[in-house]
Amino acid sequence: MRGFLRSGLQFVLPTLLVCLLMLEGGLRASGRLPSNMTEGLFEQHGSAYRLRKNFTKVSRTPSFTTTIHTNEFGLRDKAPGPRNLKDVRYVAWVGDSLTFGNGVDYEDSFVGVFGLLAERQQIEVVNLAVGGFHLSESEELLYDFLDSTPAQPTTVAFVVTVPAVATFEERYSDLMIKDGYIFKKNHWLVPYVIVRLGNGSAAYCFFRDAIRKIQARLFPSGSPAVDQELDLFSTRGHWGRPDAPARFEARLARLEERVRRSGAKLVYVYLPSAVDLRAPDLLKQRGLPAANFNFDLFRDLLQRHAARTKTEFVDTSPALRAEYGKGKPLSFLQDPHYNVETNRVIGNALYEAMIEKGAQALRATP
Repeated sequence: MRGFLRSGLQFVLPTLLVCLLMLEGGLRASGRLPSNMTEGLFEQHGSAYRLRKNFTKVSRTPSFTTTIHTNEFGLRDKAPGPRNLKDVRYVAWVGDSLTFGNGVDYEDSFVGVFGLLAERQQIEVVNLAVGGFHLSESEELLYDFLDSTPAQPTTVAFVVTVPAVATFEERYSDLMIKDGYIFKKNHWLVPYVIVRLGNGSAAYCFFRDAIRKIQARLFPSGSPAVDQELDLFSTRGHWGRPDAPARFEARLARLEERVRRSGAKLVYVYLPSAVDLRAPDLLKQRGLPAANFNFDLFRDLLQRHAARTKTEFVDTSPALRAEYGKGKPLSFLQDPHYNVETNRVIGNALYEAMIEKGAQALRATP
């Protein structure tokens, strides 16, 4: 029996290896390259991370392929290299991965769309958003930028999403950067091996992507992350009580004081996620009572605070809900970030609210 197994393994293993090598060669010949054959995008910054400066990265996932450039400040931009901010009017955008534009090229992100339109008014944009940042890391990056930039922005657009509010008291403390990728200090070896496989083997990516596509079709709304985000809107949960909103508003007050001290105008932008927009349908799928949830909870909190502090507030919810009502997919199939078309809707809505209406008011003034 042992001899039979040994003979079988001696035949099967070399055959599998030859098949995998043939698959690898065929995929590469047809243009199906590994996820990314360059280094990662990040560098260590204290206990957290920042984007590497003057860097270009092509990222391939089952949902999208996108190119990311960073400028001399370590911020996402049209191209790597220097960025002149002297003698220009510009809007500095602060936020998380939705503002960064995960999954789309710079010009297709809503910040890029807004920037192209704003050029008509001689206004430029700077994108300070970094995917995965909590409010703490976003604040720290903004303050460092305001302290070091050669010219202050005319406007700081602070984009608020539900995950950003929910984690406003959290910050990273156990991260390490290896080859430009982010890992937890006490759990990095296996994820690192997986990253190296994804970067080096087209065959591995072929099987990985096929499995993920099957999962996306079988479980389109079954992700635990979706359930966690739904729970945030519960009127019986943490945010249904007054203590958390009060602490959040105190953080916003400190942000407002710092931005205004720089001479810039602050604008709050509320940006719902794809989960927020699908929430009523997701409740029906799960058989949960709608009366126990308030999906305007975070928007209303921010809007009331902005009114009290006389801070400009822009709500992108109406534009996105109208788009969702058309039955169009707003995000990628296997990724919750907004696709190109949705980013364009957001960029147009923000330009109209922040720039076009202001310009019309100026032209109408005698």
